[in-house]
Formats: sequence, structure tokens, C-alpha cells
Amino acid sequence: MASKEKISRKELLLHVRDRARKRKRPLNPFESEEEEEEEAARISASAKKIQGLKEFDVSVNLLEYLLERCVGRFTQNVKESMNNLIWRIAPNVQHSGAHIVQIVLNIAACTFNEGAVAYLLVIHALKINIDHNCAGYYEYQDAHVAEVRARKATREGRIARRQQRSSWNDATTDVEGTSYGPEIAN
Repeated sequence: MASKEKISRKELLLHVRDRARKRKRPLNPFESEEEEEEEAARISASAKKIQGLKEFDVSVNLLEYLLERCVGRFTQNVKESMNNLIWRIAPNVQHSGAHIVQIVLNIAACTFNEGAVAYLLVIHALKINIDHNCAGYYEYQDAHVAEVRARKATREGRIARRQQRSSWNDATTDVEGTSYGPEIAN
């Protein structure tokens, strides 16, 4: 980024999640001071810090702002979490040894941080020669991910996922048996 973009304090505060809620003004004028103190206590430290700045330098302060904003909150999508990635590689339905779990954790960490390119990095680290088909696979993978995300948004995609999940649950129940239900202990 050649030139630094400046965002005014007002524009930034429009996007701050910690905006104070509008309340009815009390009839007693002395209660308004208490309400202002409560309102000031509800605003997070990052919002107070930003309110003190007249202009917000995107290149410097945005990362600090985002880090402070995410501390102690659930801001991560469950489908994009590390645990979801681990269980997709090694499902908890199948038993895996400690060595396999360690390999899965390493691959999941690489994939979580780097994306599909991590597989190419692992192949390169193992000094395996690859051809153009391998690189083409990752182009296909990127296009496939975009197509799947578009398909998931449709009604037919939701119905297909529900049917697939149901058949997978039925197959798992057939293999393992029922794990809970009435008269299980008998």
C-alpha cells in the first residue's frame, strides 16, 4: 500500500461493536450522571482508545484494534476452526494412535495457517518431485471450493447435505450400535 488511508474517528466508530444502547432519559436529573457512568463502563478499552484518536491510521492501528477487539470473545466461525479441520482429517468415529494424531495435528495446523498451498509445502519438504498435475490440482481445488460455497447457499444444497448427514448417521449407528436411548442399560 503506497499511500496510507486515513479513516475518521466518526467513520470507525460506526463500525465499532461496543456502541452504547439508547435508553430512555430518566425523569430525575441526578440519575443521568449515574447512567453516563454506566455507559462509560460498558465501552471496551479499545473503543475508548479509538475515541481518543482524531484520525485512525489503518496501516498501524487496525491490527492492534482487531486484536483487542477479539480478546475474550467468540469471533471465529465454527466451520473454519482448527478442531473442525482436525476432525475432518481424522474423524473421531475411527480410532487413531498417538503417532497418527500427531501427524494429523501438524497437517491441520499447516492447512489452517496456509490453506491448500500447505500440501505443496509438505511435498516440497519431503523432496518429492511433482509435475504440473499437482499444481493444477490446487487450481482445481480453489475453483471447487468456490463452487461448493455457492452450492451450499441454495435450497437444494441444504436438502442434499441433510440427506447426506442422515445417511452418514445411519451408517455410523449400524456399525457402532446405539450409544444412548431408553433401556440401554438393561
